[in-house]
Amino acid sequence: MGILDETRTTETTNFSENSLGLTASLARELTPLVKFNLDLGYTITDESAPTQRTDETYNATTGFTFQLNTGLTASAAYSFVYRRSNQPGQDVRQNSLIFGIRKSI
Repeated sequence: MGILDETRTTETTNFSENSLGLTASLARELTPLVKFNLDLGYTITDESAPTQRTDETYNATTGFTFQLNTGLTASAAYSFVYRRSNQPGQDVRQNSLIFGIRKSI
């Protein structure tokens, strides 16, 4: 679990932004060969200069890792990101499906 509170400003470009974020993670071994993970996050960003804008970002990732044999794992994960903005046309929805194979030598 984590908390982010960040302020970014510059005088040369008159930029000012505040972000507050929360994250949570869960990882579990389902069997000796299968692991499950879940990550959730929320961030709100207020930009006050040079434009007035507020974005809320929600993200979630879940997946499994499979131990195929010594030093060889396969993974599958799904990720979803949604950003809602008070600026027209700036909302974003992104879905990702990620597969991987990893070999340790």
